[in-house]
Amino acid sequence: EGEKETFDADMDLLFDTDQFNMDNNRKVTARIFIDNVAMVDEFFYRFDTDYLTQALNNAAVSPDHLSQAYELVSAMQILYTNLIGYGERWTNMFRSWLLKSLRTHMTLPVQRPDLLMAVVHSLSNEHMLHSPDTIKEVENAIESCLGGEEDGSGEGDVEGEDEGAAWHNAINDDLDTVEKEKAKKEEGSEVEELLGTVKSMTDSLYIVVDDLVPMLPPEFNVLSLFQRAAEQRINQKVGVFYRSHKDNLDVDELLNLLSWADNHKHIMGRFGIHSLSQEFLAIERDLFVKYSKQVTTLQLQWQKRIVANENSHIINTIHDGSKISSWPEDLIGCVGLQLQLAITRLQGDNIEKICCLCVGLLEKYQMDLSHMFDDEGGVDGLTVERMCVFSNDCFRFADLLQEQGGIIDNLTHEAADKVSDKISDVIMLFSSLSNKALEGIVGVMSKDIEEELKATVFGQREGGLNDLKEMLTSCGNDIKLWLCDQSLVGIVLKKSLHRIIKCYLEVLLDSRPTLDEGGALLRQIREDGEILEGLFEDHGDLFPSYLKERELEVLKQVIQLCTCDAEMIVDFWMSKLVKSFGSSSTRVVECVLMMRQDGIETSKGVIQQLKISKASFGEDLIHDEKSPYLLNLMPLRERKRDIIYNKAMGKRSSTRAAGNFVVRRGSSIGKEEEDRKFNAIEEADIDGSLEGREDDEEGER
Repeated sequence: EGEKETFDADMDLLFDTDQFNMDNNRKVTARIFIDNVAMVDEFFYRFDTDYLTQALNNAAVSPDHLSQAYELVSAMQILYTNLIGYGERWTNMFRSWLLKSLRTHMTLPVQRPDLLMAVVHSLSNEHMLHSPDTIKEVENAIESCLGGEEDGSGEGDVEGEDEGAAWHNAINDDLDTVEKEKAKKEEGSEVEELLGTVKSMTDSLYIVVDDLVPMLPPEFNVLSLFQRAAEQRINQKVGVFYRSHKDNLDVDELLNLLSWADNHKHIMGRFGIHSLSQEFLAIERDLFVKYSKQVTTLQLQWQKRIVANENSHIINTIHDGSKISSWPEDLIGCVGLQLQLAITRLQGDNIEKICCLCVGLLEKYQMDLSHMFDDEGGVDGLTVERMCVFSNDCFRFADLLQEQGGIIDNLTHEAADKVSDKISDVIMLFSSLSNKALEGIVGVMSKDIEEELKATVFGQREGGLNDLKEMLTSCGNDIKLWLCDQSLVGIVLKKSLHRIIKCYLEVLLDSRPTLDEGGALLRQIREDGEILEGLFEDHGDLFPSYLKERELEVLKQVIQLCTCDAEMIVDFWMSKLVKSFGSSSTRVVECVLMMRQDGIETSKGVIQQLKISKASFGEDLIHDEKSPYLLNLMPLRERKRDIIYNKAMGKRSSTRAAGNFVVRRGSSIGKEEEDRKFNAIEEADIDGSLEGREDDEEGER
């Protein structure tokens, strides 16, 4: 300040300010200076238009006048030359200052936005906004903002130090380095440090968008420069790190990097960069492959251990008496953790892929569980208690997996639908495995029930279906105690009634008792149907009546077939019987025709029409996979060539002995009359059904 006071006050150049005008300062101001420049400009104009013309006009007066004109023009030429040189120097100095100021004031965060806007405005006036020098300075500023400048403060001058002091300092530096590396490990892994550095670069883009872009003219698009620079530096840092560490990353570090890659694509998309570099995309693909392998390996190891523990046959009985083991909770804990990590840490397509991968690996567990079930004996070798445990566990795991569907609510609709579909597919697999165990339970129950059924209903033992009802009620109570869910008990009861009805129909149609004129046989069948409908009535909450009526519908169809007109049999076969009995529906019609005794010609006509309809519409009508009752009925008559072949091969006849359906309620048709009519039809050998049956049997072979 003392030095400034020594300056000549008339030589100071001050800018006009309100404070300056209020103080009535007499120093030279920018306004006075500009006025003087305007006077100089006026002088040049007057010289060009007036003074030079006068000098040239007077030059012819005398040699002195000519010499003076020459000196004037020479002086102005020298002045012009000097002004040109000064002007270029002034321009270069001002432009250099503008570029330096631009770099200074573009450093983030912006400290003086007003000065930055003024600098950019001056650059625009100088037509320098898009010049190479300006772009270079902006790039240097960007490098500085993104951490591109290396800190040189660590360099020191060691001149004058002796050798011992240098050695001592080197040891201290090594110790400092070890301590720093130890501190780094305590603060976080190298992956976290890398992602922190990358995050600071992306944060700079947010500052550019929020603070820098609004104060710059639209034609000065610095955002694209920041975007390209940030992407290039991020790819460089991540690429160098990944190439040197990719074989040593654990599963958590892979997840962190994959999560960052997902998030980075979305962030760069917000800034208008939708096509990332091939190097970045290759790293992302490799990260996904490595993480998928890690997830697969870990989950398969967990599943293998759980299956091994399941082989220990540890059975737990919970408070309601249900038999279970612990693997559903163990397995859903492992899978749920993987799904939670994927949904909370990943984005985009990677969420869907990892979730579907984790859920899809459960198919392998389901296969291992199914093999274990078969190796232990399957439905024929396992005890009812063990099959109840197996069914309960599969059912409970399917229920637990269904609950995991709630964690996908935050996904996009498309990704949520795909993951939900995969979960539904796996749930169906475990549900089918649970039903497989239930089939085994039904098989064990039905084996005794069918023997009792044949002994009481189709044999001579008194009691009939009433004794069977007590047995089924007792079995239902035991199963209800061991199964964990009422729906499973309902399935067992439904399947048991299904097998009872199927056994009843097979014995009835194989025996082919003659329908008497008094209707005793039909009354007995109807009464048996009522008793069958009353089975499991003690478990009405588990097996409602409408389901029983649906199962007994086939018995009602057989009764209708016994009583309907012969002309309506083919239509009835097409509309009802085909859906219920499938390919065995033709054999059902043949057996009922034998029971009806309508006459040879009538039976022959019905069979012939049935054969024609089957040939015309059979492919469209008969679908065994949708037919609930495929009866195993014995053939009405064995072909002669089969009899000859079986005798030559020493085999028994393939025709099994017919069941004995006893008419217990005073039938008006005796056994001898039944045999006589039956033999008369067979001996006539005109039953058209035989030809159709032979064709059917040949087609089935």
